[in-house]
Amino acid sequence: FTIGLNETQLGIVAPYWFKDTMVNTIGTRQTELALMMGTLFTSEQALAIGLVDEVHNEHEAVLAAATKKALQLSKIPKEARHITKMLMRQPTIDKLANGKTEDIGYFCSFIQQPQIQKPMGMYLEALKKKSKK
Repeated sequence: FTIGLNETQLGIVAPYWFKDTMVNTIGTRQTELALMMGTLFTSEQALAIGLVDEVHNEHEAVLAAATKKALQLSKIPKEARHITKMLMRQPTIDKLANGKTEDIGYFCSFIQQPQIQKPMGMYLEALKKKSKK
């Protein structure tokens, strides 16, 4: 499996709210490089840069790790956990809420450009061929 934002490989740009979330997760420099290159990370690479917290090869191990984390979080007072999380995320949420109309307008205008439509079409065709195999 891979994880990442490969929009630039398709000729488009990741929305700022993806970028902000990624910066909060792995830092500015790693995000800048990943977004410019359209990097899709392997599980091991994602773990090394902090994009994921753990990697497991077995379904049961994933469930056990998720259960353990959920139990740890459930022991933290709900309000303190919520406020702490919002301290980290509120600026991005506010920016998204306040600029939603402009963001949608920009994306719709951008995605309709011929130089964007062509690589997107090629990508969709490649996905169709891949799914038929």
